[in-house]
Amino acid sequence: MVTWVEHGTVISPGLVKEVINHALEAGWHPEQPGVERVFRRE
Repeated sequence: MVTWVEHGTVISPGLVKEVINHALEAGWHPEQPGVERVFRRE
């Protein structure tokens, strides 16, 4: 999984958790190999 954030965004533990939860809800399965999933956080 790759996530893009706006320049200057502070990468905090809470942000990481939010991004992972969003990816899981969108169908990302971290334990399974596969196509790279790309997300953008505005």
